[in-house]
Amino acid sequence: RIDRPYYPNISVDIENNRLAWLIQAKAETEARTPVDTYQLRADVDYLEIIQTATNPYAISTMSLSEPQSDPDVLEKSRRYYPARWSIERLQYMVLLQKLTAEDFQMITGIAYTA
Repeated sequence: RIDRPYYPNISVDIENNRLAWLIQAKAETEARTPVDTYQLRADVDYLEIIQTATNPYAISTMSLSEPQSDPDVLEKSRRYYPARWSIERLQYMVLLQKLTAEDFQMITGIAYTA
């Protein structure tokens, strides 16, 4: 895989220089580290949680009086914080009621403040 910006006649360039493009793609693939893959997975998990939480149907069912943790979000938060998810991401999870303030404190060791 190679990520390059589009330019006119890129397909002709690729066809005429196929071997060079393949060599470059292989070199770039080998240069990627497993850490990149793990971070991508953590980012996808975060975006999926945010997308679900901000779905209009999900928002209408949230209870402001008794927030409860989502067990899946709690498990991912424990796994990804602090190496893959920032404290700001966890704060946002509390705002979206995917984590409780108590969960936030248990994971980070810091009291949650809005």
